[in-house]
Parts: sequence; structure tokens; C-alpha cells
Amino acid sequence: MSMLSNANKEIVRRFLQEVVPSCDLDKADDFIAPDYVEHRAPPHQLPGIAGFKQAFTSSRRAFPDGYLIVEEMIAEGDKVVVRTKEGGTLSGEGFMGIRPTGRKHEITEIHIFRVVNGKIAEHWSTADEIDMLHQLGVLPSDWPSG
Repeated sequence: MSMLSNANKEIVRRFLQEVVPSCDLDKADDFIAPDYVEHRAPPHQLPGIAGFKQAFTSSRRAFPDGYLIVEEMIAEGDKVVVRTKEGGTLSGEGFMGIRPTGRKHEITEIHIFRVVNGKIAEHWSTADEIDMLHQLGVLPSDWPSG
């Protein structure tokens, strides 16, 4: 693995360890580029780092006990791929317009980060959101899973 890949992997690792669990949005400025691009952003999300903070705040409001566990991390060049286990209890407002159900979920997600000049410039992710909605009690159990 190249020195660049190692450095980028360390940036993403620190971001996931120092910003995500603590919800320290001021510290996010150390890791997220001002012109950050979220490739799964909902239509109403602001652009750049302001959009990251908006989405993160909304998610934390909906899942105040939310957690993320890094299970695997691979880096090559400017890309870092991370497989995570994420979960929490839907006990607050702000998640896809869904009322709090008080139910827990746990899903696997795949994230791809692009790091430029020491900051996260882009992010892509994917997850089985149908399974998550089943777990949260939003979809009936006989609804087909993705």
C-alpha cells in the first residue's frame, strides 16, 4: 500500500473515531473539505460541509444512541472503502419523515470516501434500507427485502 493510501486511511479512521461517536461538528471541519460532495444526499440537503453537518445533526436527532463500528477498511490511492455495522433506536424526529418507533436497527453499510489534500472531499454509501425499515417497524414483515 502506498504512503498516500496509508495517510488517507488514517484520515478516515480518525474521522470515524473522533467525529462520529462524539458528534463534534466543530471537529468535522478538520476532516471534511469545504466543498464536500455527498453522493447520496437527499434533495433538500445543503451543499458542502454545511450539508454534512445538517445530515449528521438530523441523523443524531432521530437516533440519539446511534453507533458505528468499523469492520473493515481498504485504501488505494485517494479512495478509502469502509464496511461498517451501524445501528440505533429510532427515538427522535427527522429520519425520512418517519415518526419515532422506539425500535432498534442494525445494518451493514459500505462507504467510499475520496480524500483530497488531507480532507474528505466526497462520500458514497450503500445499505439495505428496506431491512432497516423492517427492523424499525415501518414496513410490514411481508414487504420484500432488497
